[in-house]
Amino acid sequence: MQKRDFKLSSVLIIHIIMTLIIFLLGKLFKGASVGGTESEPSMIYSILAMIVSIVTNIILAHGLLFNRMGSVSEYLDGYHVIKPTNFGLSLLINVIPTIAMILTGTVFASSLTMNLLAGSYTGLGSMLILIILMLIVSMIYYIFTAYQYFVIADNPNKAFGDLFKKVFVVGKDLAGQTLKVFLKWILAPIIIYIVLIVALFGASSGANIGAGIFAGILSLVFIVYIVVAYVFFLNQLSLNYLDYKEKNTDETYQKQVFE
Repeated sequence: MQKRDFKLSSVLIIHIIMTLIIFLLGKLFKGASVGGTESEPSMIYSILAMIVSIVTNIILAHGLLFNRMGSVSEYLDGYHVIKPTNFGLSLLINVIPTIAMILTGTVFASSLTMNLLAGSYTGLGSMLILIILMLIVSMIYYIFTAYQYFVIADNPNKAFGDLFKKVFVVGKDLAGQTLKVFLKWILAPIIIYIVLIVALFGASSGANIGAGIFAGILSLVFIVYIVVAYVFFLNQLSLNYLDYKEKNTDETYQKQVFE
């Protein structure tokens, strides 16, 4: 078995289970609907979905680091590394961008509303710029925290402050590799999908049933792709982390030998 091998079925099954649990939670904890429209996710759902996601990703990270060819049950055994300290850290890391977006959006929405009421439409351009900036900042933040689950799984007993620092140090050191992986498995396919959908409806005139059916099939294929691609995305992150860890271990050993 080579280092790069991993049990695709184990990771995929656990990921699908997580997706189904989050989907069911969304059905159970719907927010209040307004005017018969589809209801927004409730706060309870958002919290529970985040908890399920964090627990699952730590379990998968542990398996990809220490038992890559393990069965589903062997992967699930990684739950033992989850402790209040590292779980709280991951919760904080995941909540920070949400709070930042809510605060920024609320302040800007209030400002935009005031401008519109005053008959000024200059805020619309600023809103577009703000959305683009938020997307860029969010992507940078994600890249710097992409290895949080691997760092937690590899250092379950580390103190909160040390763990927090290590997450960002590893993220910074591997930022270039993370960006390449993200572009390959996630961003590029999303862009291709959007271009195909736009081109499909742009080429069809009026309400084209054939175009709608093909778009539905394409969307279904894309959803399946994203579910599977995320598994390979996680695997590549784990390999990046393992290589990074091995390199740092070798450098530390050489320093000890030659000092």
